[in-house]
Amino acid sequence: MTKSALGIGRVAVVTLLVAACGGGSLLPTTSVPGTTTTFAPGPTIATTTPTTAVVTIPRPTGPLVVWVSDTTLAEAITGRGNAYTSATGIPVEVRVFTPPGGDAGPANLLEALLDDGLDGPADIYVGPHTWVLALAEAGLAEPMPLADGLADTIVASVSPRGHPLAAPLVVDGIVQIRNRALLPEAPEAVESISCPDADDCLLLPADGDADLHYPFLVAMGGYLFGPDPEVGWNTDDLGLGTDEAVAGVSIFADLLADGTITAPADAAAAIADFAAGNAALLWVRASGLAAVQAGGMDIAVESLPTIGGSAAVTSFRTLAAFVNPFGSAKSEAVDFVTDWLGDVNGSGAIALATGMAPVWTEAASSSATVVLESVASGHPLPIVDDIDRIWFELSDAFRRIHADTSVEDALFGAIGDIRPPE
Repeated sequence: MTKSALGIGRVAVVTLLVAACGGGSLLPTTSVPGTTTTFAPGPTIATTTPTTAVVTIPRPTGPLVVWVSDTTLAEAITGRGNAYTSATGIPVEVRVFTPPGGDAGPANLLEALLDDGLDGPADIYVGPHTWVLALAEAGLAEPMPLADGLADTIVASVSPRGHPLAAPLVVDGIVQIRNRALLPEAPEAVESISCPDADDCLLLPADGDADLHYPFLVAMGGYLFGPDPEVGWNTDDLGLGTDEAVAGVSIFADLLADGTITAPADAAAAIADFAAGNAALLWVRASGLAAVQAGGMDIAVESLPTIGGSAAVTSFRTLAAFVNPFGSAKSEAVDFVTDWLGDVNGSGAIALATGMAPVWTEAASSSATVVLESVASGHPLPIVDDIDRIWFELSDAFRRIHADTSVEDALFGAIGDIRPPE
């Protein structure tokens, strides 16, 4: 036992001496009676100096080109473009589309976009949210990153199939204006409106303006198009003939018959009549508020009263900016739209120019805040093909009721006009 132990001790000493003298490539070991444990060598770390490739993305050689159909809107966007140019060095050129021999208008600009009929390039185009479907189907709407904080309904207005394809700039929603001198307290329900001190009570235009009459259609559960979980609207499900639609619109017809509603020719005439102090209440678009407020009348801007026992649901329109996926400077165009037009400052500037409400509460006046509250619980005009014609037919149904056509005949007639027999 003693000899064996001494032998083991010598092996250990020799091993340590060899290692200490640097001989060979022995691995470090420990010696325990009866065993030898060998440790694996530590990892070898190879170091290299990485080579970083620097890619320089050139600035666009020409200006960002923005097409609009309205000179007032062009002025507001030009102001934001000048600020963008000062910050980035990239020029912005705003062009107003005027079709040959015709009046400028969003429909004409959309047609030119779809037909490649613009005089020169287009990086950005500004128009109503209802363009989004046609532009998407033509591949002319770049997906758009939107900042958090926008109302879900506003985002939905530019998001066919749930994906934003434009940046909302401003919204045109519906509110009620009340002449405080003629009606000191806001009515809670439309059915209980009483205006003993006014010549006229509630003004709604005789042309049937669907934006202003829509709350009656949906008040009792009626609808224009049924929902579709994939695309948003099911155009095969036309709800004008439902019992709920008839019930809601019948409330309007009753108010018209008993004189609660007075019908000037159109929205402009209704605004003028109200501004003259002849009526207690007016339902109006946000874009019409300034014309009333300019008169200095003591008015209240408020949400619509309930209809049929339920909160009124209004329609609204969004003015949006679209980016051309095939433009010469797509990334710069997206930045300009999201950070300079669709931001708080840009939305506020465009709201001042158009009279609509900014999409951000931070930029909203007290009146615009009421508009945004209406929009938050409202319905954007449906994103469906031919919506302008469909909305006209809905307006015409209400026009017929103003002219003493029965509710059922007017609504069922609109069904035939919207979906004519093949």
